[in-house]
Amino acid sequence: MPSKKIRLKLYADENFPLTSVKFLKSLGVSVVHAYSLGNIRKSDLYHLKICKMMSRTLITLDRDFNYNWTTLKNHPGVILVRSGNLTPVSIDMVCQKAFNKLTPHFVSESLVRITAVKIWRNKNKKIEEFNL
Repeated sequence: MPSKKIRLKLYADENFPLTSVKFLKSLGVSVVHAYSLGNIRKSDLYHLKICKMMSRTLITLDRDFNYNWTTLKNHPGVILVRSGNLTPVSIDMVCQKAFNKLTPHFVSESLVRITAVKIWRNKNKKIEEFNL
């Protein structure tokens, strides 16, 4: 377990595996899954609104967020996990590597894509790239 608690508060949509939610909780991340709230078969826009209302960053595997998102102004942000492999073990590895670098301030109002080697942040139509 890391010595420093990860301060992100997350909302995992229905595309994000429940086993990965358990893994994130073991790292000290505050995370709520859409399933536990009964938010299944809801639109991406619905999940974005719920996140904003709950002041939680959306974490997802849904590639639609690469293309179909409107403004994230005054929103806690979206983290899109791209593991190359959709197994929970791969997803957990990507999250573990990236989450020590992610803060609420960094992801706020941004679409953040994470992989095993890079973090991309799209904020106000400006794309920044960071190595892990």
